[in-house]
Amino acid sequence: MTGSPVKSAGLRQSMAVLHTWSGLVLGWLLFAVFVTGTMSYYRVEISQWTRPELQRTTDNDAAAVVALRHLQEIGQGASRWLIDLPGTRDAATHLAVWRDRTAPPLDLPRFQRATLEAATGQPSQARDTHGGDFFYYFHFDLLLPGAIGRIIVGIAAMAMLVSILSGVITHRRIFADFFTFRPGKAQRSWLDAHNLTAVLALPYHLMITYTGLLTLMFVYLPFGLDAAYGSQRAAFQVEASHGIVAPPAANRAAPLLDLAPLLAQARERWQGEAVGRINIYRPNDAHARIELIAADDGHVSHYRGRLVFDGVSGALLETDDAVSWVVATERAMYGLHLGRFGGPLLRALFFLSGVAGSAMVATGLVLWLVSRRRKGAIQHAGHHLVGRLNIAAIAGLPVAIAMFFWANRLLPVGLAERADAEGWCFFLGWALMLLHAALRPESKAWREQFALAAVLFALLPLLNGLTTDRHLLASLPAGDWSMAGMDLGLLATGLVCAGLALYLQRRAASRELANGSQLS
Repeated sequence: MTGSPVKSAGLRQSMAVLHTWSGLVLGWLLFAVFVTGTMSYYRVEISQWTRPELQRTTDNDAAAVVALRHLQEIGQGASRWLIDLPGTRDAATHLAVWRDRTAPPLDLPRFQRATLEAATGQPSQARDTHGGDFFYYFHFDLLLPGAIGRIIVGIAAMAMLVSILSGVITHRRIFADFFTFRPGKAQRSWLDAHNLTAVLALPYHLMITYTGLLTLMFVYLPFGLDAAYGSQRAAFQVEASHGIVAPPAANRAAPLLDLAPLLAQARERWQGEAVGRINIYRPNDAHARIELIAADDGHVSHYRGRLVFDGVSGALLETDDAVSWVVATERAMYGLHLGRFGGPLLRALFFLSGVAGSAMVATGLVLWLVSRRRKGAIQHAGHHLVGRLNIAAIAGLPVAIAMFFWANRLLPVGLAERADAEGWCFFLGWALMLLHAALRPESKAWREQFALAAVLFALLPLLNGLTTDRHLLASLPAGDWSMAGMDLGLLATGLVCAGLALYLQRRAASRELANGSQLS
């Protein structure tokens, strides 16, 4: 055979191609997931801000007693009651009633939910809103029915993990590049910004992507679970210490035990730590079971402690004192992803790392387009499409988020399906930004959308002051850091968006000046 052999591409070159396309194809979705996931570190504070009518309390025992009394009124005939107690950050007691599909009356929904004012124990009169839950659920299931959204996000997370690992292999000077930033150098500047935001929180990026995949691994890879348990997935949950098997109903009425002694026993066993959730199975039945679950605060492990009592006699039936290393590892991975274990400082560091991750994805998307628009490159419809999607995804998403918060303050409190209406305002705002990006010149669309986001976010604290009595002038002196922190965070977001809009305006003016000089 004559002729020179075909030279195969080197490892780094192959990884560069893999890094580019794994990041681009699902990059717009990844940006939205990163942003809303980052917001979820303050899910409780967002929910508090969107329900300013709620007041705080720290007396969990009283809240549990009042919650049980309320469940006795609304939960008759249900097979399970659930109580989420107020925590160090949450101001309300959340109740849920689970009704079997065959339980009368048949026209009732399977879940019936209620929120109590933690301070008074009365049903909350707070406005109907999904609050922080809207962004929390969006970041892992896109608010789509069934497992469709989780599968889509899972595929995106897998692409993200591939992109991170291939990026590490590609950049031979990755840590040196961390200390390098050359502004005003077009493609080189975007690459520097991408490297900086990637390396700045690289351990976090790996952790959050990998643990995110682990939390829903049986959605993506259910085959082993199906082979071992078939249709009996509840048995797996029990063996994995995520639930109990409640005995069949005795169909014999029996008074439910008072919760106060059980809460005291739990605090003693957990060395003073609080109960976060109470599950009551077969309430008011002779076979009732009461499950107490420790709050997540202060511990990496999620679902860290659990006690199961006989709901009539109060006998301790089951504990979670010793779990297998497999269960302990799974709980730790889940807890790492949620980030509930840390105090304000660690939560802020996680949040800033999430911001860096969002910036990493955004700069990667822009870099792809900038590198293909260098002088002499042939432009085609694909470049135009990517440019418009970049604008709507990166600059349009903040506008949509701001519209959600504006809707929370402006929609009538008594509006039917009000919580869903807030969500539709979010999606409507995002759709309008996509339309705006398609119709306006690209450079102007970037500036206009960031400027709009800046105005909307910067005015939110003022809107809060005009529509509620928990504005900055009241929350700061009262030490109400949930409300004050949200107002200040919204204002800071507006300033960042304003800075981006101003930077793009100055850059456009410089470009026009340079073009004018060349023509003259």
